[in-house]
Amino acid sequence: MNIDHQIHVRTKLPSHALHVAPRRRLQKTFALIALVLMSHLVPIQPLMAQGAGLQYSSYVTPFPERGTYRVLVLGDSIGEGLSFGLSKAFKNDRSLQVINRAKWGTGFSRRRYIGRARELEPLLTSIKPDIVLITVGAKDAIASILEGNKKHRFGSDRWKQIYSQRLDAILRRLKKQKTAVYWIGLPIMRDPAFNENMNTLNEMFREKAHLNNIKFIDTWNGFVDQYGNFSPYGPDLDGRVLRLRDKDGIRFTGTGYRKLAHYVEREIRRDLIAARSERNIPLAGDASEQREINQKKSIGKLAKIPGANSADQSNAARKTASRTTSSAAAFGEVIASDRASGLTLLSSITRTNDPSLSGGRHTLPLTLRPYYRVLVKGETLASKPGRSDDFTQNKIN
Repeated sequence: MNIDHQIHVRTKLPSHALHVAPRRRLQKTFALIALVLMSHLVPIQPLMAQGAGLQYSSYVTPFPERGTYRVLVLGDSIGEGLSFGLSKAFKNDRSLQVINRAKWGTGFSRRRYIGRARELEPLLTSIKPDIVLITVGAKDAIASILEGNKKHRFGSDRWKQIYSQRLDAILRRLKKQKTAVYWIGLPIMRDPAFNENMNTLNEMFREKAHLNNIKFIDTWNGFVDQYGNFSPYGPDLDGRVLRLRDKDGIRFTGTGYRKLAHYVEREIRRDLIAARSERNIPLAGDASEQREINQKKSIGKLAKIPGANSADQSNAARKTASRTTSSAAAFGEVIASDRASGLTLLSSITRTNDPSLSGGRHTLPLTLRPYYRVLVKGETLASKPGRSDDFTQNKIN
């Protein structure tokens, strides 16, 4: 609020209010002034389904144009393979379209680096993406930056300064577009020296993502062995151990790109669920309101059926409420965790298979629930006396 902004409050009291005690009139006056001040300091911004004043809290917009989410992939050769993997991952989802604009050999260290205004502007204007995925670094990790006639080698202070400025430029443009940006971290590489350069780039990418409030997707641990070292082989999405990396130790096989896309797919699907929930819930009411509305609809339908007595109506209403509750409970929490072997564990926890959530009892915090402790944190739960995993009574001497 500006200092010179003034609020004028005029009150007109009825005749009978003149007999009210002066203290009480003063209290009413101050209450009215406080109400006016709050209305100026805390403006009400309701959720709107359409229009430029749309407000939402989900990372991805709940209202994509024409009902289809456009996913634009920018990057180098790894970005091309990522686009291939994502196309396979979302091939049965008609609400999402993957658009590949990644190019072999591109990056931020060359003169024609990705994100230059004259190249990026028409691309964003024509496609109007809802989601942008960026993965670069295969060439940047070995390329110098030319400034005039002076060449700056990778990792030098000036190299980092120029590279950082170019990252800021593309992120500012994408934030202006109001699109959801996912920066995909670089995977582990076979060559140790090249691998160190990848670590340097990942640190810069992660920092820029944090400062610009965008999502950074770490893929490093998805392609290591049990000791944390580079491995060309590993489990695919079905658990079969196959070759995931190309012979150059940098790029991936088709199976490897599908696994790389899995880490991105997982984040996008989570955000799409949140966006669709935000789009639907304000219009249909919360879970309790929906159950009440469905129950009233069922009773209304039975009232129109000849011969339906009150007992039948009550039983039908209870069954309808039970079905609604069961369907609501089917949508539980999805817990994903990356294991050291490269496996990704996905678990769906609902009220039907989590004792801490069933029966309307007091729920445990997420970090204390058994499935979180075992699947996410990797803890070993204490055994119960007499159970098969209780070895205290059967010690071998």
